[in-house]
Amino acid sequence: MRSDAESRGWVSRDIKHFVASLEDYFWFTGQQQHWHYQTYPEIIKDVDGVDVTYGAVLNVDYQYYQRFTAGLKGLGDCQAETVFMDAWVKSVGQSSVITWRTTGNSPKPKDWLSHNHIMYFDPDGKKWTAYQLISYFGGRVTDSDPFDFWIYKPPVNQVHYLSESDFSLFKKGNGYYLFSKIPLGQIYRMLLDGIPSSDLKQWLLYS
Repeated sequence: MRSDAESRGWVSRDIKHFVASLEDYFWFTGQQQHWHYQTYPEIIKDVDGVDVTYGAVLNVDYQYYQRFTAGLKGLGDCQAETVFMDAWVKSVGQSSVITWRTTGNSPKPKDWLSHNHIMYFDPDGKKWTAYQLISYFGGRVTDSDPFDFWIYKPPVNQVHYLSESDFSLFKKGNGYYLFSKIPLGQIYRMLLDGIPSSDLKQWLLYS
């Protein structure tokens, strides 16, 4: 992956530029050319022999070797793209974690919104941040709307890391740090201002 990132001119000493190049190529300005969006209720057939639901093509080897290097589009929804972005960032020796913003169990299903994306470490600012366009929800929400904000932990402490595999019961696991029902604007400010490493270390390793 690193050699491909270098040959395409994505790699930069500025990690912000690198992440922006990735996100734009696969998801924002380049999505029509480079990503095939599929999610619930569609079933994605035969991802390395597995039928995938909810667009969760989380198999990076499949995305890279069987699709990207073969000239095919990435496949799945935002969680699939996020796992792929996480792998690209780590391939060049940079640090990233996976996050999820969701309105949760809204009483009105049409109001249920969510989005996965990576958060990465910016060595210049010495903080964890995210690509600015992740704030986009198409004008469907306001900064005061409550969202859950999940930051997924690396599997350092594996006790009860995945105590439930059913997606709807995932809150029973220990694989995340959760900010519950906080204003969306607060999440944006947190991400775009940057999170100190000391805070993220406490949340992911010691809580």
